[in-house]
Amino acid sequence: LQPSPSEAKEWVEYISPEGQLYNYNIYTHRLAPNNRQRVLVNLEVAVEVKKPEQKPAKARPVSSTPIAGTVWCVVRTSEGKCFFYNPTKRQSVWKMPEELKNRPDVEKLLSAKPDVTTEKKKEKDVHEGPPPKKMKSDDEVKEVKQANTKEVAQTIVFGKEAAIAAEIQAAQHRSVVSIEVRIKQFKELLAEKDVSAHSTWKKELHKIVFDKRYLLLTSRERKQVFEEYLKEKAEEERHEKSRKLKEKADLFRQLLEESDLNVKSSFHHFAVRHSMDNRFRSIDKMQDREAMFLEYIQELVKREKQENALIKEKVRNDFMNMLSEIPEISRRTPWRDVKYKVISDPRYEAAVTDFRRKNWFEEYVKSKTDLTSNETKKNEEHSKRSHSSSVREKEEREGRRESALEDFKKFLDEKVTDTEDSFTDFKSKFETNARGTADLSLAEKLKVYSSHIDGIYKKNREILWSILDGIDLSLTTVWDTVKAQVEADPRFVSYTDNEKKRDRDYAMFMHKKFLKAKKEFRELLMETKNITHEAKAMLEKGSITMKTIEAFLQKDQRYTTLDCVSEQREQMIRAYINELSEKTQPSLT
Repeated sequence: LQPSPSEAKEWVEYISPEGQLYNYNIYTHRLAPNNRQRVLVNLEVAVEVKKPEQKPAKARPVSSTPIAGTVWCVVRTSEGKCFFYNPTKRQSVWKMPEELKNRPDVEKLLSAKPDVTTEKKKEKDVHEGPPPKKMKSDDEVKEVKQANTKEVAQTIVFGKEAAIAAEIQAAQHRSVVSIEVRIKQFKELLAEKDVSAHSTWKKELHKIVFDKRYLLLTSRERKQVFEEYLKEKAEEERHEKSRKLKEKADLFRQLLEESDLNVKSSFHHFAVRHSMDNRFRSIDKMQDREAMFLEYIQELVKREKQENALIKEKVRNDFMNMLSEIPEISRRTPWRDVKYKVISDPRYEAAVTDFRRKNWFEEYVKSKTDLTSNETKKNEEHSKRSHSSSVREKEEREGRRESALEDFKKFLDEKVTDTEDSFTDFKSKFETNARGTADLSLAEKLKVYSSHIDGIYKKNREILWSILDGIDLSLTTVWDTVKAQVEADPRFVSYTDNEKKRDRDYAMFMHKKFLKAKKEFRELLMETKNITHEAKAMLEKGSITMKTIEAFLQKDQRYTTLDCVSEQREQMIRAYINELSEKTQPSLT
């Protein structure tokens, strides 16, 4: 088991007398096997290099001393030189790292003289020739193993002591500082190191593990605060993204309000007019721009309707007030007698039409009429009772009819699944068993049956279109070319066997695909800034050719999609150029 970088302060390496490499946890006192058998590999290599013709020995490391509070070790070679080694990153450098500068303990290690006797003995062992007997070679290997074991064990003791000292110091600091302050400082560390909100603990550990604030929390607390920080930062990024999108939408809305639009304005003219405005370009997709434009136009339509309704209501109230000023009006007064009395009143003219004036006059007379006769009251009560009774009967009939329709629809869902079944076949098979048919007329049953068959057919057609959407089709691909590929799809089992319907549905799909391609090509023309209102005049003068214009477009997929109808594509380009030219021509007065 190889310790991960996140546990660098908790695990140290340990070598058994047999040369086996282990990891040792200073907190749980647990041993775990280490797959990196560097000691044995080095010993085997040392034995193999002893050839009859011994070459001069190269400089090799003879001691390694860990530096307290860091991951670095000072390694001394057989030549007496020193370099710095980072076991976490497996990095060796001759130049002193920045974090080790101005440290007395490091300078003391570098200035200490090596044991000359030990060095000479090791160099002598390297330069001596191979042993005359195999038994002596085995003894040398055993001695080398024991020497290396002692050196590595001493190194581990130093690393263990340094880790324990750092952890003890951190524990003392944690006991003094409150958990809230330590969490705050740890989050500040994460923010300073620019920890990504979408990363993981292992990926970001190397950024923070060497900072003294890393030990402010225990291992479990560090991971908990790390996850909490990721959630908070992700939420902040989402809020910031939403804020920017809203800001862009507000700027686009401001552009719409400044453009003096009305309910008859078109998006095409708006896009051509403001295509270079930063507020227009801040919305990335043309589809989103058009949607926001149409939404604004709908607001204008609604606002105009409300204003017209308020104006109409005010005119009506003024007209009623005008009539109330004439005391001679009764329920028997004809409109023509009143009309000549008020024809010069501005409130009469505001009503605009005679039809509206007469209707309002009748409403006024009806509201003013006081029916006091008993006969009239009886007639009204009788009419109300009759009306209530007829309404109840009608509601009951409608209720039975709705229930019958629901039952009949459920029956069709259970029994009729083939679009080729006719209503005549259905009647001969199921009409006697069909639920709810007693309260339905033949026309109603036929209408429901036809609607059911159409629903099944449309559903199956959508299945075919969804299969075709997953196939790379050109605009000239015929049904026979893709028939085998479509029929191999398991979803095609439920589709109709009628070849004519298949051909018709495929033709509808390709027609929709063609219309979509033309629409996208039209958007490409609108987005191409090199095509201006001067293009028509330049074509007529010969300054440019159609090939020059097509060169601006041919790198876009929306252009190449219409390669199969190149003539029609060229006609669309010419029509668009003519349209731009006509818009810039001054109107004749």
